[in-house]
Amino acid sequence: MTSIKVCKYFIKSSPVGELHEVLDDIGKVLGSNDFLQTQDIKDQLREYYEAHKLHLTFSDGTTALVSAQGRQEPIVKYVQSEVPVSGGAGATQQPKKVSLFSGDDDEDEYGAEKQQVEAEPEEQQPVQQYAQEEVREDFVYYDPVKKLKFSFDPITLEARVEEENVDWETQFLAPETVSLRDDIVKAMNSYLNRQFRKGTTEFGVYCNADGSEIRIEISCHNLNFKSFWGGEWLSTWVITPVAGTISGSIKIRNHYFESGNIQFNMGKDFPNAKLRANTARAIVDHLSKEETNYQDGLEDMYTEVSERLLKGMRRIMPITRTKFDWGRPQLL
Repeated sequence: MTSIKVCKYFIKSSPVGELHEVLDDIGKVLGSNDFLQTQDIKDQLREYYEAHKLHLTFSDGTTALVSAQGRQEPIVKYVQSEVPVSGGAGATQQPKKVSLFSGDDDEDEYGAEKQQVEAEPEEQQPVQQYAQEEVREDFVYYDPVKKLKFSFDPITLEARVEEENVDWETQFLAPETVSLRDDIVKAMNSYLNRQFRKGTTEFGVYCNADGSEIRIEISCHNLNFKSFWGGEWLSTWVITPVAGTISGSIKIRNHYFESGNIQFNMGKDFPNAKLRANTARAIVDHLSKEETNYQDGLEDMYTEVSERLLKGMRRIMPITRTKFDWGRPQLL
C-alpha cells in the first residue's frame, strides 16, 4: 500500500472536527506537508467534507453548509501579483532650459541676449507595475438557504463569498415548488432552533432541475474537545411532492477519547412514507417525529451498551488507579 493510500485512509477515518490534527500528524510522519498538494489527497478531502457536511464560517461571522448537492464548477479568476514586474520605473525627463528673465522674448529691452541655464530634471517617482496571476478555485459550492455561492481553501478552510443573493432555482422551478421550498426553509429554521443546540447545526434545502424531488440535509456538529468528546448527527430527507411521499436516513458518529478511544457509528434508513399533506408543516412534522423517536431510542441504546458490553472492558487505569466510566458520554 502506497503512502498516499495510507493518507487517504487516515483522512477518511478521521472523526468530525479532528481532521486538522490528523493532517498535522501525517505531515510529521512523512517529514513534510507536500502530500496535501497531490490531487488524490485533494479529492479525498472533498469527499470527507461532503460526507461530513462541513460547516464554514466567513470573516463576517456568516456560516454556510458544504454539501455534494451544492457543488459548483471551478472558478478561474485573475488577481494582482504581489511581486512587481521588473523595469517598471518611470522614464527619465530631459533637462529644460530656463531663462533668467521674465517674458518669452530672446532679448531684453536693451537688445541684450537673455541668458539661459539648464534646470535640473524633475525627479519622477517610479511606477510599479504588477502582473495578473491566474487563480483557480476548485472547492466551490452553493448554499440555497443562505443564498451564497462561495469557495474555500481545502487545507486552511478559509472561506470566501463569490456571489451573494443567489437563487438559481427560481429560474427553472415552477412557482408552487419555489413556494413550497421557501416554506420548508422557514419551518426547518423553527425546528432546528427548537431541537438542536445553538451554533451546532446547519441545513440545506435542495431541489432537482425539474422540481420532482426536494432534499433536506441536516448537519449537527456537537464538539466539546475540552471534555474529550465530539459527535455529529447527519440526516437526509427526500420529498417527492407529486407522490406526497418522504424517505430519509440518519447517520451518527461519536468519538470519546478521555483515557480511552471509543467511536460509535450508527445509522438508520426510513423507507417511503405517505405525508398527511403536501405542505412544509407536514414534511417537517414527519421528520421531526422520526428523528425524536430515533433520539429516544439512542438513550436506551447508550444505557444497554454501557451496562452489558463496555463494562466488561473496564480495568484499573495505570496512572489514576480508577476505572474508566463508560456510562458518562451522551454526546448528542
